Amino acid sequence: MLKSIDRIEKALLGQILLRKGLILEAELEQALREQINSKKKLGEILIEQNLISSSELDRVLNEQNMMLGKILRNEVEEVESIIPRCNFEGMCTMNQSIYRLYEEGRITEETALEASPKPNEMAQILRGRA
Repeated sequence: MLKSIDRIEKALLGQILLRKGLILEAELEQALREQINSKKKLGEILIEQNLISSSELDRVLNEQNMMLGKILRNEVEEVESIIPRCNFEGMCTMNQSIYRLYEEGRITEETALEASPKPNEMAQILRGRA
C-alpha cells in the first residue's frame, strides 16, 4: 500500500507541475531519472535544477496532499466537485476535456457523448446549459 501511495504522489506532483506549466515533460523525465540514481525527492531535484522555486513546490505539494487525502478517504465525489472550480490551476474534468476537443473540431458531438463518463452532463454542456 505504501509503495502505491508513493507512486500516486510522484504522479500527482509531476502532473500538477506539468498542468501548471511550471516544468516541461522533458524536464520532468530528466528529474525522475536523476531521482532513481540519487534517491532524492522529486521536488528537491527540481529546485536544485532551478526549474521551480521552493514556494512553487510548497503550493503544489499542498494541492497534491489535498487531492491525495481525498482519494485515500474515498471522497471521489468531492474531488470531482473541486476539479471544475480549479480550472485556473490547469485541472479539468473528463467532460471539460472532451468538450474542448469538440470545440476545437477534433471530435463530433456523437463522439463526445459516447466518450463521456457522464453523458447527460455532456449533453447539457453541448447545449450550453452547464
